[in-house]
Amino acid sequence: MAVTALAEPDLLAYAGDLADELQAGVVRGSTGPTWRDRSPRARTGRGRSPHAVEDGDAGIAWALAELGRTLDRSDLLDLAVDASSRTLDGAARGGGVGLLTGLAGVACAVHRVGAAADSPELRQRARRAAASVRTDPRRHDLATGTAGHLLGLLVCEAPATAVTAATRRLRTAARHLSANTVCWPDADGRARTGLAHGTSGVILALAEAAARHPVLATDLVPLIDGGLRWESAWFEPEADAWSTPGSGPTGAPAAPSGHDAHATGDPWTGPVGIGLTRLRLLALRDQGLELATPRTNLVADVHAAVRASTRTARATTDLSLGHGAAGTWDLLASAAVGLDTQGYRSAAVDLAHEALAAHGTTVPGQGDDAGPGLLSGIAGTALALTAVATPRAGSASRLFLAGR
Repeated sequence: MAVTALAEPDLLAYAGDLADELQAGVVRGSTGPTWRDRSPRARTGRGRSPHAVEDGDAGIAWALAELGRTLDRSDLLDLAVDASSRTLDGAARGGGVGLLTGLAGVACAVHRVGAAADSPELRQRARRAAASVRTDPRRHDLATGTAGHLLGLLVCEAPATAVTAATRRLRTAARHLSANTVCWPDADGRARTGLAHGTSGVILALAEAAARHPVLATDLVPLIDGGLRWESAWFEPEADAWSTPGSGPTGAPAAPSGHDAHATGDPWTGPVGIGLTRLRLLALRDQGLELATPRTNLVADVHAAVRASTRTARATTDLSLGHGAAGTWDLLASAAVGLDTQGYRSAAVDLAHEALAAHGTTVPGQGDDAGPGLLSGIAGTALALTAVATPRAGSASRLFLAGR
């Protein structure tokens, strides 16, 4: 979508325009509404599910429900409900199982839509779907593994027995290293930093579980603190960022060469995700989760994540939530609320204004961020704009927070 370069763009109005584009792009078949992603990123994507949260119908449906709430548009919520039923059926029939890539995430999104629409039936269907997920025991991350399944169970209000079983798998998989650090190597034997595929995603899931089920906290909090220490060891003060592949601290499992988010430029997975995780841990700490990690350490990580992601945002023309500038807008807006720092909200508004004005010179529908999806397309961009424009909207990444 092209933007007319205005001195003071109305960010909520622009988010509404993006919502209109999502409505206009819907394809209605015999089983319900869906979307077709024709962006360059979709054409080069590897086996992406049409139902998944990351860029499929589930993520779009959840975004529409949230946009409907923030923009006071019942038509968006109605479309979200229609799409949710179809996408839950499709994901249950086949595809991945992860939070971003498969059924756990679809169940999570559908449960959120059901809550927004006050539909007990939709929430119950989502709860049953989350309970049916069986993850690969070698995968522990948020995107495709047990951490993502755990978050899905928590969002869907699954029984304590299911939550406990998922936390037990993560406890068993934890690798305890020197200096009381902990990480979770993936199927390839490598551990990563970050939210989607790394330690931040695992500790986020464990923290949400410990907060929701305090009886688990004794076993889970040491793992959370150990994971925080492990990721801190990867921070390089000279670069003011978390380390890239091959430059990790001595004794730490290497990051996956050629596949680390910090090298491939996906800020939501890297500094944005790390910052959002720390903000959530700060909120849970304030609510009574007793972490050994000092509050000052978590706050310092947020500030570092803001600096690193802001540098990336200024250097890209991509406006998506997962791969572009919108992730940084969301982090800044979230930090403004979480740290009560008005300067971060002003910075978010300024960055969004600058990016939208610059984007107005491009040809509509030709960029990597032109698809409809949550992490790669306009659904996530619209949510990030609402997060910047009004604090009541909440983080554009709040789907992945059990307590939201």
